[in-house]
Amino acid sequence: MRSICCECKILFDVKEPYEQDDETHGICPSCFDIVMHNLKLQKQRQLCECGCGQSVPLARQTDKKRNWVKGQPIRFINHHQNKIICFYPKGQRKNYSKSKMGIKNSQWKGNKAQPAAGRERAERKYPSVGNCELCGKPAKDRHHRDGHTLNNKRPNIQFLCRKCHMIVDKRLPNFTEKIKELWNNHKKS
Repeated sequence: MRSICCECKILFDVKEPYEQDDETHGICPSCFDIVMHNLKLQKQRQLCECGCGQSVPLARQTDKKRNWVKGQPIRFINHHQNKIICFYPKGQRKNYSKSKMGIKNSQWKGNKAQPAAGRERAERKYPSVGNCELCGKPAKDRHHRDGHTLNNKRPNIQFLCRKCHMIVDKRLPNFTEKIKELWNNHKKS
């Protein structure tokens, strides 16, 4: 028995009779692998590509402007393409972010930035701090030795635990006085 392939339109010999509800009916052996691969892709890409997690419908018609192919899932639910955050191939997002850091960024303020911005820059530049340089406990803070938070060069940064940081900044005596005052007020009430 001979049949015409519905994909490549070539006549091929059918060795076994097909069942009526078989998905591969009318597909030659050379096109079978391609069709099965496309079916797997179709089943995998059933969610909206904006990242919302909603399932997308199948395209009712082919539309070249929207990149729809009849019978295949559309990429986005209506208006969700506006929500999309740029998708980059693996590793490119990091490179793109680095290319827009510092003076290359249009929002760069240089030395006019707020002190909090300098602290945030220090946290990004030195994400892992290790142990406190004074007592050896796990460090969580980055202390600016010269007091200028925008100076994030390594010799100016000292990794300290919270207690040592408060001692170095001379904030610990004020803090302990406030705690004692709160405790005394709590006892009176």
